[in-house]
Amino acid sequence: MPLICLVRHGQASSGTEDYDVLSGPGRAQAAAVGRELARRRLRDPHLVAGTLNRQRDTARIAAEAAGFRGPLHQDARAGMSTTTSPCWPATPRRPTGSGPCRGCSTTPWRRG
Repeated sequence: MPLICLVRHGQASSGTEDYDVLSGPGRAQAAAVGRELARRRLRDPHLVAGTLNRQRDTARIAAEAAGFRGPLHQDARAGMSTTTSPCWPATPRRPTGSGPCRGCSTTPWRRG
């Protein structure tokens, strides 16, 4: 049976010049996720990350720790937050009626 695992990026470097860099704890978090994925023995994993550095680095570190050999795919929609992307609603929303989202076929939603 297919399994989908959603993983948020590790802790970023808050308070530094470049926030879009994983902190030391963020790198450790990514490696811990990778070890857990290895323990679960996923078959043929398909890895997708957003385009931000902290997202790609989290995926790369987790994949290395898990022993995954396949490519890392990037998708800008994976990097959108629930406040900027209607494709990833985290809270109940209703259609705005303004047509499909750019880049996918979902209908835009708004909080309401």
